[in-house]
Amino acid sequence: MIGDCFQKAASLVMWDTEYKDAKVVHAMVHGQGPLQGEIYGHAWIELGDLAIDKSSDRNIQVPKELYYMAGKVTKTRVYNRNELFTHINKTEHWGPWEKLE
Repeated sequence: MIGDCFQKAASLVMWDTEYKDAKVVHAMVHGQGPLQGEIYGHAWIELGDLAIDKSSDRNIQVPKELYYMAGKVTKTRVYNRNELFTHINKTEHWGPWEKLE
């Protein structure tokens, strides 16, 4: 399944002033619902203790602890706004930029 999570997370932090201080997280997660049993790379943003996932037209905003527990999150990589610009300019894609598996 191909989604827009990497692009959506990076775009929010790079261009939306509401999220300019947020961090982008790339990680491996365990799927839920229709993706139950799948493990895949995913991206979202974190602002303080809040995980925000606006991929696939969602608007999930929950405490990070709950988000990590629900998704059984592993292999995290965290990027600030400046690091996003650097990686995107260097690689010409939204990520992931490091191996998550």
